[in-house]
Amino acid sequence: QRQLYSGTTLHGTQFQKWKQRPSSYYGTQAGIGIALLARPEGLDTEIGVVGLGIGTLAAYGRPGDRFRFYEIDRSVIQISRDEELFTYLSNTLGEVEIIEGDGRVRLAAELDQRDGPLFDILVVDAFSSDAIPVHLLTREAFEIYARVIGKGLLAVHASSQHLDLVPVIARVGQ
Repeated sequence: QRQLYSGTTLHGTQFQKWKQRPSSYYGTQAGIGIALLARPEGLDTEIGVVGLGIGTLAAYGRPGDRFRFYEIDRSVIQISRDEELFTYLSNTLGEVEIIEGDGRVRLAAELDQRDGPLFDILVVDAFSSDAIPVHLLTREAFEIYARVIGKGLLAVHASSQHLDLVPVIARVGQ
């Protein structure tokens, strides 16, 4: 198994024997794994992901799916694309686009250029054990997310070793 760490933060894990099996907190028993597997066959899905990691969610890609990852850290982008290390992005059956920059800022800019929702599913996972970008948890951020997905699904990965983010997200989400 290969893992990507920066500092003390784990950005992703990939099994070397089962290269396209989603792992760690994106496994098939996780909430987002269950949601992505439950999609009807033949339903092309637009999926936005704030926080790339190693691109694990691309393992759920099917022909016709489109993933757009937003990642602020250029080194994470480079490592996730290095097929000697990780292959989720290169082996997906869906289409992958990576946008470098702050996810919230980039989403807001895209909304200004396009009328209507951008994604069927938006996953926000830019939180790590030692870095919480709080601007992604504000009421204003959730207003952007609501516009981005329309009647779609918003999934927020809220685990942290230092803070209990679930009550904060639940309050803002309401």
